[in-house]
Amino acid sequence: MQIIILIPAFLAFLYTLYKLVKDDYIFIRKNVSAESMFDTSFILAVVSIFTSRILYFLFNPIPHKNNIILFFTAGQGGFSLLGAVVGAMIALYAIGRYKKWPIGRLFDFFALAFSVALPVGLLCTAVFLRDYALCLHLGNVDGINNSIKAIDEVLGQ
Repeated sequence: MQIIILIPAFLAFLYTLYKLVKDDYIFIRKNVSAESMFDTSFILAVVSIFTSRILYFLFNPIPHKNNIILFFTAGQGGFSLLGAVVGAMIALYAIGRYKKWPIGRLFDFFALAFSVALPVGLLCTAVFLRDYALCLHLGNVDGINNSIKAIDEVLGQ
């Protein structure tokens, strides 16, 4: 279910990245195309999902179970946002150094695109995983129940 929530956020990320990169003078001068940025973003997506899963199991081990097997099981565990961000930053730095792209500009564009995608992901989490996600992250059960009722009224459920 968590991967389904990531799809709209990733689409928002890609759209924002495209709008930022398509006419940028520095990237045009360095011969960096929007297509190569999209390729880089897909590589970063795979790396960040992998590192977020690793950090989730490092910080939240399940006692008396084989965590290595659970790492590859889709239904067990979750993802770490910190792991995704750190993994993507390391991979983006490595790709930028390898391809000799302007790293500061690269981080600026990817950070701006991520800052647009993050609220989309949080909004999708609130809509799709209402009770679980809001109670887990916010902790205020009474206010959350009122928010859930308001969301249900807006959605007509």
